[in-house]
Amino acid sequence: IIKKSDIDYNDDLLNNPSAFNNYTDIVKQSLNLGVYGADLGYTVLYEKNQKSIKYMKSVQKLGTSIGISDAFDMETVNSIQRNLNNGNKDSLLYVISNAYRKADDFLQVSDRKYIGSLVVVGGWLESMYFAGILGLQDKSPEIQNMVGMQKHTLNTIIDKMLIRYLNEPGVQEVSDNLEKIRVLLDEVEIKYEYAKPETDKENKLTKLKSHSTVEISDELFVQIVDKIEEVRSSIIK
Repeated sequence: IIKKSDIDYNDDLLNNPSAFNNYTDIVKQSLNLGVYGADLGYTVLYEKNQKSIKYMKSVQKLGTSIGISDAFDMETVNSIQRNLNNGNKDSLLYVISNAYRKADDFLQVSDRKYIGSLVVVGGWLESMYFAGILGLQDKSPEIQNMVGMQKHTLNTIIDKMLIRYLNEPGVQEVSDNLEKIRVLLDEVEIKYEYAKPETDKENKLTKLKSHSTVEISDELFVQIVDKIEEVRSSIIK
């Protein structure tokens, strides 16, 4: 959606890359590792190379603090640097995503799954924040629909993922904050319309199809974006 929009790069949307020094507990470090990952992707899309390097360094610092420095090692940093110099955005985003997958794999096997969940929450919130601000500026129905569809994603985050770790330090508070967003997203109506399946007789394949429409008023959209910004602000401060 960012690629398709004609909205200019906005540095004010991003978390301060030097703020990682302020995050001293594991919950803030984990959440902001996700936030910085989204910020890194944003700067890559707009080809802000020097800014991207700053965010990569912030990611490295937080990764080291959490104990997953191997996922953001010098090989990864050098690969990012090469792709920045070559202007290869697709490869850059792949390298970044792969580094976060490596981090999550390590957390899964080291019995620190809740940290991986918090990283996901931070990345989701920052991405939703970008989308919300873009939606307010661009008035794009596509962006508003995308935000509304996140109703299902947030249900999964709260009810399937975070619920497993409510006894871990800080997770209950994170879940409670996300509930404030869910209350508003619950007012979004998503309707599914059946469409005739497509059958490929030669390959013996049938594609099931349906169309979804999102009903979200401008007033509700503003309320959702405001709440996302409020929760996000409590994470990055």
